[in-house]
Amino acid sequence: MNRVSFPAFSMVLLPAVLLAASFGAAQAAQTCNPNMSPSTPDSDFVDNGDGTVTHRKTGLMWSQCLLGQSGNDCSADGPTAYNWQQALEAAAASTLAGYNDWRLPNIKELASILELACYAPTINLAFFPNDPGSYVWSSSPAASYEPEEDAWGLRFSNGSSFAGLRSNLSYVRLVRGGQ
Repeated sequence: MNRVSFPAFSMVLLPAVLLAASFGAAQAAQTCNPNMSPSTPDSDFVDNGDGTVTHRKTGLMWSQCLLGQSGNDCSADGPTAYNWQQALEAAAASTLAGYNDWRLPNIKELASILELACYAPTINLAFFPNDPGSYVWSSSPAASYEPEEDAWGLRFSNGSSFAGLRSNLSYVRLVRGGQ
């Protein structure tokens, strides 16, 4: 499998999301399969009332909005795109809700909030409102042809993972705890 730069980079579909492969990223609204049980039901999350949610299954605290979004429903402003190094730095510099230990999630942590019964986006919109279903960086480096060239992320339009050039631009969702 060859890796090329965005937007046509390598994709590896998560097994539970194979049905999403046929759906385009330009969907008008989230679509969920009524025959599938939600992988991240509302009962899995606690809204902390300060722009963060806690995932009960993992104990991780997440930012409700992508970095750059604001407002109670994340509808003010748009998300900011960062290269991988900038994403790591922006996460570490965040003081969202008065916490100073935010970081970029690893790929497994990021995958833990995928809503596999839905696409466009593949996330629980009750707790992560106005998610654009875009590419989001993880802190996990990816093996590549050149050392220190790629990193893993997830595409929240369909739940697929990607190994992209660290110089490419993607979004950031903050996490704290765990690891």
